[in-house]
Amino acid sequence: MTASELERLQQELAREREARAHAEARLNEASEELRRSVSAFQEMALRHQDALVRLAGLSPDAAGLTSVNREITKVAAETIGVERASLWFLSPDGAEMRCEELYERGPDRYSHGVVLKASDYPRYFAALKLGRAIDGHDARRDPRTSEFSADYLTPLGITSMLDAAIRIEGRVVGVVCLEHVGEARTWTAAEIFSTTSLGYGTYQWQIDGTVDHYDRNVVVGLFPYGPAAGLGASGNNEIDIEYARWGNDAWPNGNFTVWPPPPLNAWSTRMWSWRGQPVPLSMRRATVS
Repeated sequence: MTASELERLQQELAREREARAHAEARLNEASEELRRSVSAFQEMALRHQDALVRLAGLSPDAAGLTSVNREITKVAAETIGVERASLWFLSPDGAEMRCEELYERGPDRYSHGVVLKASDYPRYFAALKLGRAIDGHDARRDPRTSEFSADYLTPLGITSMLDAAIRIEGRVVGVVCLEHVGEARTWTAAEIFSTTSLGYGTYQWQIDGTVDHYDRNVVVGLFPYGPAAGLGASGNNEIDIEYARWGNDAWPNGNFTVWPPPPLNAWSTRMWSWRGQPVPLSMRRATVS
């Protein structure tokens, strides 16, 4: 090997060592970021669980629903970490919405009585009627919330909004509104979910796409879990809902199970197959050991 060849080899080895060092540094940074993310998620999960327990124990006192509304808004603001949390209810004709309770975390202050008219904020009211979470990361630019910019968001310093519909028997009757002050905030899936996780009630969800065309290995699961809201111990007050074939094309693509299981030979697991309309239903006898 000539001197020039040896020099080139040494240079290549040096470049390889440098590249390896950079790769290891990036890996260490990614690992540290993952550790911080997991830690933050665990902390957030504990806050949400504590909030659900607090909410599950609410009941009217001498002040009636006012005390309940105040606790709901305060718990929401503290759990999600926003400056303002409020409850609003629509008029019977849907033409306006009244604030029943607003909690401001900084001054630890409550207020109520503001009225918003659908004619002044048509895009927001239209979005609210859809029943989906209004996750305005940049509320002043989001078409669903930007109508509030001039006379509400900007004067109060609100940059992000997260609103979740309140339903009674499937009908939207109001909204839980969370408002962040300061630098614009990107809402996480857990935060969006937590605004509607309120224990017992009637729930409705929508899935974009046709689940009968999902890959046989895809599982879409919903797990209403009572113990997280202080409703019973583990293994109780739980409903497991899955859209899945569990790897077998011949199996139905939907089922749900209720826990705790009923006595032996009772009906426990319901199954259906979603293939457009109609949706045939079937039931399987439970086996309990």
